Amino acid sequence: MKTLLLLLAATLPMAASTVTLTGAQYTTDGFTFIDASSLSPVYVPSGTVEVAFIGTITNTDPDHSLYLNDQSAASLSSGLTLDTNYFFNTAGGTLDASGTSDFDHYTGGIFGIFLDAGLANGTYTGTYSVLGGLDDTSTDLVGSVQNFSIVVTPEPGTWALLFSALGATALLRKRLESNQPGMLDHESNRPPV
Repeated sequence: MKTLLLLLAATLPMAASTVTLTGAQYTTDGFTFIDASSLSPVYVPSGTVEVAFIGTITNTDPDHSLYLNDQSAASLSSGLTLDTNYFFNTAGGTLDASGTSDFDHYTGGIFGIFLDAGLANGTYTGTYSVLGGLDDTSTDLVGSVQNFSIVVTPEPGTWALLFSALGATALLRKRLESNQPGMLDHESNRPPV
């Protein structure tokens, strides 16, 4: 009897899908930015509240609909939290059997990751998975994104301030050297008389 049960389980159809990420958007101080140029890693300024990964989930099974029932995140770096509502507000639902209609794929927001307030500059990683299957209660792995990375960088205003200060210092030095010869008298180490 055990052999028969194992044989039946092995012949049951499994849902199949692919997940392809095409971009990311992030929200900071109430503004949303879109960066589709770089996904590995995604660079965001410090102060970012959430990073949303955008892409396509495609049902590759020509015989069965695919139910997208749940999500999971693993190995999240400290300071990252999965947005448990994002998936269900955007991607959750059913995909028709592959090739049977225009609804055999979903393109749009796939998952969101919250960043803790005050998160230090650096690289943060995790793994995201889509769960579902052949019915609305299945929680089999149907697609995953391995090792996504988010790099938190200084805010643009910080960089602007730094480059302004460096430029002002260079300009002041040039002015002092050109307008007052001998002002920087390195040989005597004293101001000219």
